[in-house]
Amino acid sequence: MSVYQSATDQPAELGSVQLRFLQYRAALRIFFARRARRAANVDDLVQEVYERILRRRCLEPIRDPQAYFFETARNVLRAATASRYPSSIKSRVYPVSNVR
Repeated sequence: MSVYQSATDQPAELGSVQLRFLQYRAALRIFFARRARRAANVDDLVQEVYERILRRRCLEPIRDPQAYFFETARNVLRAATASRYPSSIKSRVYPVSNVR
C-alpha cells in the first residue's frame, strides 16, 4: 500500500506544505532574527525548516502545522548553534528554558 491514498494525494500534500510555509515564513524569519547570531543566516535557517518538513517521512498528516513548523525551527537553530561551538564550549551552554 502506498503512503498516499492515490497518486493525486501527494501533490495536494506538497501544496499544503508550500501554503503553510508561505503562511509562516514571515513569523519564522522573526523567530530566527531574534535568536540567530548573524542576521545573514536568517534566510538560510528559514529555508532549512522548509527542507526538513519536505523531507519528513511520516505517514500521518501534520495535526498542528504551526507547532510543527516552530518545533522544526527550534531544532534547526539548535543544530546550527551546535555546529558553531566546539564541544568544550557546548558543555557550558545552557538552554534558555533553564535560565531564571
